[in-house]
Amino acid sequence: MYPTADIELDPTLPARAEFWVPEPDDIDDYEGFGLFHDVWPITDVSAAEAAAVAGKDELLCRVVGSLARNAADFDVLAAVIETGSTGEDEITAGNLAALAPYLTGMAALEGLEAGVAGLVYALSAASMFPAASCRGHPDPDSWSTVPVVMFAADRIHAEALQPLVQDSGCGFDFDPVRPDLLVIKGRSVEDTLRLSGAVLASIEDFRSLG
Repeated sequence: MYPTADIELDPTLPARAEFWVPEPDDIDDYEGFGLFHDVWPITDVSAAEAAAVAGKDELLCRVVGSLARNAADFDVLAAVIETGSTGEDEITAGNLAALAPYLTGMAALEGLEAGVAGLVYALSAASMFPAASCRGHPDPDSWSTVPVVMFAADRIHAEALQPLVQDSGCGFDFDPVRPDLLVIKGRSVEDTLRLSGAVLASIEDFRSLG
């Protein structure tokens, strides 16, 4: 199962959105942009690279979703598959056996989280600029309890993205702390996985925008 939040999402672009893209000097080689912690720049991604990450993201989410009984299960098992290690988490023998092929000791999704990694790479390949992401965690004190990707885009790319956001079941949001960034949210990783596929299917249309 995929944890699914019972929330209302608005697929229209926020009225207060600032359509902007960072200049090269705005992007730190190690910390990206947007003043987030534990992030790094993901730019100049090829369509093939984005498709590879999105495909693996969908596969790993499917594996975790087939094993998870609830949101807490999904959170623990997703962390195992993302890092390639059980760490200090306790998981059942059956789940351990099912995840054994993925226990490589290496990060599986370029260091990103399951359910949003594919969307991050798809947005970058579509000439937008991801700044931070989270698959959502059940802890109420976590940065986000639902899948979220924050990114920068000019108006023409954001407007091209809007119908795909709507059709995928995702929505836009606005963060007053970082008003120059757009926010995409999903009720579950199923929504963000669907959106990443839609973006990749339209990648040439995005790239034709310049």
